[in-house]
Amino acid sequence: MLYINDDFDKIYLSLFSKKGNLMKNLKKFRTVFIIAAALIFITTIPAHAYLDPGTFSYFIQILVAGLVGLSVTIKLYWNNIVAFFKRKKNGEN
Repeated sequence: MLYINDDFDKIYLSLFSKKGNLMKNLKKFRTVFIIAAALIFITTIPAHAYLDPGTFSYFIQILVAGLVGLSVTIKLYWNNIVAFFKRKKNGEN
């Protein structure tokens, strides 16, 4: 009988033991990872868990933090963004 660690070792060795085929092996690993993640999400059962009001305020904080981070990133790179769209074409002064 094979244990989970033995299976993982076989997959790991089959992906990374070959020399010179790193990109091919990474694509294979990505495919295996996506299939495993899909199987995990497909086979889960509902938890019927309780979500208190604090959970929703946490999600709002995450949303606000993401928007603030996006706005700061745009502010930092605004000159590069404008310069990218205002590049002069060949022949224009």
